Amino acid sequence: MKFFLLAIFLISSSTWSHSGIVKVAMDENTLQEIPMHASVTLTIQFPYIIDGLNGAGFTPDITKAAGEFLISYTAPNNYFSLYPLVDHPLPRNLNIIVKDKIYVLRPYLVSDPDKAWTALVFEDTQKNKEKTESHPRVYKSIAAPKRKLEASSAAKIIGIIDMTKMLSQVKESVLNELLNVMPDVSISLRQNDFQEYDTHRVFLDIVSRHGKYDILVFGVRVINDSQEEIIFNPESFTVRCGEQVFTQVISDFQGKVQPGESAVGYFAIIGSAEGYPNYLSPNNQFRVSIDLLNPSNV
Repeated sequence: MKFFLLAIFLISSSTWSHSGIVKVAMDENTLQEIPMHASVTLTIQFPYIIDGLNGAGFTPDITKAAGEFLISYTAPNNYFSLYPLVDHPLPRNLNIIVKDKIYVLRPYLVSDPDKAWTALVFEDTQKNKEKTESHPRVYKSIAAPKRKLEASSAAKIIGIIDMTKMLSQVKESVLNELLNVMPDVSISLRQNDFQEYDTHRVFLDIVSRHGKYDILVFGVRVINDSQEEIIFNPESFTVRCGEQVFTQVISDFQGKVQPGESAVGYFAIIGSAEGYPNYLSPNNQFRVSIDLLNPSNV
């Protein structure tokens, strides 16, 4: 969801608001008070899936349990809505559990609906800080194309992925001999190159570039560090290089990984998002990610 703001009003060092839309930094040590009005719906959003909501006086169904605030939440999700049910509620606190931390909210009613919040958005400022850090330098494979790139079919890409699988299994001495007779192919073997996520790690083991087609193939290992089976979307591999993000065109990955186990996968990218050749060297720093299909494990 994007909010287009014409002005930003400073509420505190970690809060800003416009027309009832408020953003605050996630802080489990701060009690967040929330002004509400009986005619205004409030929606609260976290950057991660909510693991639990607890609070006396809050009810999800007024036909089954009385309450002073109606709470609308469908799990698994990262947002919910609140509605006041009485004119003068008692001081109530709602505890939200996110990533094993408890965030305490205290709604209260105001007489002026213009002073009530309509949306409260929690932000992970540490994660945002990491995103804005300078990106590593991007290296190109060649300064300029010496000949026109050849078109690649799905069958050709699958064949290149299979070639990369084979190259990842041979000894280094044999690999060097093979590369001597394949001038359009370059390889980068990685050691301990991984990205760590909440439930899993993605190790990048090999990157191959096939200059004739401007194709890069990535060989990865995904390790499940959680206590439950993780189901990934095998068609969702993306890789970041510098400020650019590249989306897979074809992948070979089973998608399911049991607790404590790993799965090997390969995927290919071609060109750039703008439709131009990428000419990327396989020796660049790459950040690989893949989407979860069962986000409740996050």
